[in-house]
Amino acid sequence: MDVGRATVGVVRLAWADARTAPATADEVLRTLTAAQHQRYASLPPARAARFIAGRSLIASLVHEIVGRPEPMYEIFTLCAHCGSADHGKPHTTAPVVISVSYVGDMVVAAAVASDHATSIGVDIEAVPAGGESAPREELTALFTPSAPPDTRTWTMIEAALKADGRGLRVSPERLQFAAPETANPGWLSVHIDGTDAGIIATPAPAPTGFVVSLALSPVASRR
Repeated sequence: MDVGRATVGVVRLAWADARTAPATADEVLRTLTAAQHQRYASLPPARAARFIAGRSLIASLVHEIVGRPEPMYEIFTLCAHCGSADHGKPHTTAPVVISVSYVGDMVVAAAVASDHATSIGVDIEAVPAGGESAPREELTALFTPSAPPDTRTWTMIEAALKADGRGLRVSPERLQFAAPETANPGWLSVHIDGTDAGIIATPAPAPTGFVVSLALSPVASRR
């Protein structure tokens, strides 16, 4: 699998086209819980390919951060809202927080050591025909009476909502990006309903034709 990689501060990123089978698929499967194996087996081929590519990227990032073989740690999902293991945010038993995002066949994963952040979110979108700065008209209903965001802003919103943990249970128009962080240059602080949410967000490197953004909740000592 041809993997692109980048580092943004303490965060590691990796992306790949899921149509290219990961060379480490067997090893990745060994990191999955029984529930995750069942989920993988139930998916149609294209979604199964994205799933295993995402888990492969996560496993490689965890290995980079902790310096130990991936099979020593499990990767699983857990929904903070209903407690289901069939969906929700990805987690690992390693001392690392992780996130994954998909658009079409492209998959991006992000990871950071848990002594730097308590949660992380990553989002990827394809650059639309009108360009990165064109309004996402399909999002008009979500943001009325305000104008819909452009692709960059939308990826930052999505990443921040993932880091928050509630996803779209928080209406996206409630988010604002405040002044740049002094303790974390290049990152913007995220506010929800005008209150600091303890989350920071930033644009991130991306594969050609795509936009990627990151968000995380730094541990208190690093803000």
